[in-house]
Amino acid sequence: MLRTRNRERSNLLKLIVECLIAERSVCAAWLSGSVSRGSDDALSDLDVHIVIDDRSMDQAIDNRKLHAADPARPMLLMDNFRNAPVGGAYLLAHYEGEFGPQHVDWFWQPESKSRLPDDEKILFDRVGLPTMPGGQWRREAHGPQAPPLGADPSVHDLLTHKMEFFWAMTLIVAKHIARGNGAVVDRMTSVIARTLVEIAALSGAESELPETRESLSLPSGLGTTSPRVQFDALRRLAHYAEALCERLVARNVMVSSEAVRQIYRFFCLTEYLATRTCHSETGVA
Repeated sequence: MLRTRNRERSNLLKLIVECLIAERSVCAAWLSGSVSRGSDDALSDLDVHIVIDDRSMDQAIDNRKLHAADPARPMLLMDNFRNAPVGGAYLLAHYEGEFGPQHVDWFWQPESKSRLPDDEKILFDRVGLPTMPGGQWRREAHGPQAPPLGADPSVHDLLTHKMEFFWAMTLIVAKHIARGNGAVVDRMTSVIARTLVEIAALSGAESELPETRESLSLPSGLGTTSPRVQFDALRRLAHYAEALCERLVARNVMVSSEAVRQIYRFFCLTEYLATRTCHSETGVA
């Protein structure tokens, strides 16, 4: 299972690099995060940073979802301008994997505002960008704080984003349960439960779903409980999200059933790792 995930991620990265090199507006690209540092495990995602010629930047932002589909077909995409670099864009993408999604965080930024971090993995650099200390780059990597969807999003856009956010973050919660990061599990599970409350309120679905209170109730100190209890809570939230999804189809708010199936597959993998205490074998720590 773990070798398969590592192989899938390596193959996906190879395809990403090939697509970026083939696009002449791309000046440079690098990886950040655990894969760049060599501290990754089989559950780690890819953080891909792309520098675009300034003249092509607006077009790259407009076409970001098409570009994310160049290496492989994504099953789930989520915008979040809050994560975008200065003058750029961010997109979260899930790609099909045998044991759950392969997660890629895409970052696009203009050449004029770009510096290469001196301690990350450079994929290529066509223009000889200046470098800067990696620590400083990470502190300055994102632009000014902004709403995830920009100004004045519609109710439909808010509901869609919140539902995409919920499913994307369940993957993060499952990963941290497997890694034994109880504090992160506690915090992130509360965040996604609150997201479901917001979706139910925004869509007027609270009265239609009498199981709301039970579904969204989390054990006190969830991060200190057993992995099985943590996964039970996560699945309860996911089942409630599916019930919400069914009621939102009429409003054209949808997350593909294929994406949800992939996420449940990831739950199975991470629960297996957590309950079998395979951390030393997998490198999950």
